[in-house]
Amino acid sequence: MSTAHMATKGNKNACKKEDIDSNNIDEKSRRQGIFLVNRGICTFVKKVRHVQEKEGLMAIIMDDHNEKVEIDDFIMADDGTGNDIHIPSALMGKQDSEIFRKYFMDHGEHINVTLKIDFNEYTKQRIVNYQLWISSAAHFTTRFIQEFKPIADLIK
Repeated sequence: MSTAHMATKGNKNACKKEDIDSNNIDEKSRRQGIFLVNRGICTFVKKVRHVQEKEGLMAIIMDDHNEKVEIDDFIMADDGTGNDIHIPSALMGKQDSEIFRKYFMDHGEHINVTLKIDFNEYTKQRIVNYQLWISSAAHFTTRFIQEFKPIADLIK
């Protein structure tokens, strides 16, 4: 059992560490806590890093954008600085986010939740699908391709 914390209020969106309000959360709840933060304008990595720095267990980014993109087709991309992130994160669709926001407004900033994430579909197959995205303009691209080729050949 974890506690979900509505970690950003109003127009704050975790783009700054001080946007995350963890002052009213005891240490145990914070370390077992799932922090819900508004999507806003900065990168996902920046938001998740701020939750991690506040000792959150997981970051859920609550969408507030009016987009025609299906949430299942959306990728929370790394901005190139996410190598130090070790907590999981997820993006919650706008419709579900609105339900959570209303619930928090009606019932307080902290609620106990049970979160289940099911990876069985992929673990049963024992197959990992991956994509590598690199820029042809990056100075390390050619070297990376040459060094990664033997590894790619092994995992085919």
